[in-house]
Amino acid sequence: MTTLLRDKAMMVQLRICKPQLTKKDKNATTEVAMDKHASTSSVAVVKKLYPKHLIAPIVAVENAARRYLDSMTESRGVSLGLLPSKLFMKFHPRIGDFRIQFFQAVTVFLNNYANVMAQAQQGTGDMFDQSEYPDVAALKEQFTFDVIYPTLDASNSITLRMEEEALVLYRAEVEQQTLAAAQERNKKLYERLAVEVKRIHKQCSNPEGKIYDSLTGNLSDLLDILPALNLNEDAEFDALCKEAAVLVVNPIALRTVDAVRDDVASSAADILKKMEAFL
Repeated sequence: MTTLLRDKAMMVQLRICKPQLTKKDKNATTEVAMDKHASTSSVAVVKKLYPKHLIAPIVAVENAARRYLDSMTESRGVSLGLLPSKLFMKFHPRIGDFRIQFFQAVTVFLNNYANVMAQAQQGTGDMFDQSEYPDVAALKEQFTFDVIYPTLDASNSITLRMEEEALVLYRAEVEQQTLAAAQERNKKLYERLAVEVKRIHKQCSNPEGKIYDSLTGNLSDLLDILPALNLNEDAEFDALCKEAAVLVVNPIALRTVDAVRDDVASSAADILKKMEAFL
């Protein structure tokens, strides 16, 4: 019996909101347009409401959380992905850590709000408008970090709809579409693996290539995720992942032992050759 996608994975969505960080200044826009003999519809002076360096820690955590979601899922849109059930117990606590870090950064920002406002006024000069800034209590409510697990049935999953429709009149057409979607899913997996293998091959085959710890570390992290994302159960991809594991060599050995470096470069080249047909 064929296992449906809903039995192997779940949808996960990251919803992070922040207060408005920029705002168009109408007066300054008009002044610039007049000075440059331009139309106000073609010019916009946008001011940053909060000093960049003070809001940066919050934005950094947000970006890191979004990157983590992308790394663990098959993308279905902005901050929306298909998470293999096998990865849930790894994903759930880690994304929870990001949520804690996000609100810790928010707390630091709010506790420093008097200084934030002083620097905002200094930075925006004559464009500063106190009415554009909410009080601390209202501002706090505008920061949100939610992890949503919508059901596949309610997520407008094209793949799931095709699986259901394949049971009725348009079976042949929908099965063809499902196959195309599965092939596209596999291609993306091969591409993700190829990026790191190519990077290892490039650096190890060049005697002057820089060997950072991340060279093999990134591949090691990826190999913890990709097999679970192999929702089509592609045996050839699983085999390539196992083969790619031989490239995860201590970076110190790569930097100091030429023979090890050459062997890794050769192995990477062999793996890339096997992957050509799938890219």
